[in-house]
Amino acid sequence: MRDYLGVYDRPILGTIVKPKMGLTPSQYAEVCYEFWVGGGDFVKNDEPQANQDFSRYETMVHKVLKAMEKAEKEIGQKKVHSFNVSSADFETM
Repeated sequence: MRDYLGVYDRPILGTIVKPKMGLTPSQYAEVCYEFWVGGGDFVKNDEPQANQDFSRYETMVHKVLKAMEKAEKEIGQKKVHSFNVSSADFETM
């Protein structure tokens, strides 16, 4: 992770965001973006996300990717997002 991020002189900073509490894809991506440009390195989503009524999985992935690319371009550092790909239903997963 240090090699990928190029972070050697400080701790790697990460957080877990709970989008399942009702965040839309745009809201969740904005939270990730703000964390990244504020000095964070990686965001982890450890909730079974799948497709919520308020957040389609594909839309959320697309929005987060765009936010991550924007943050990387603005600050010149790589960032990481860890998506949860679990679901209560094997076919959905």
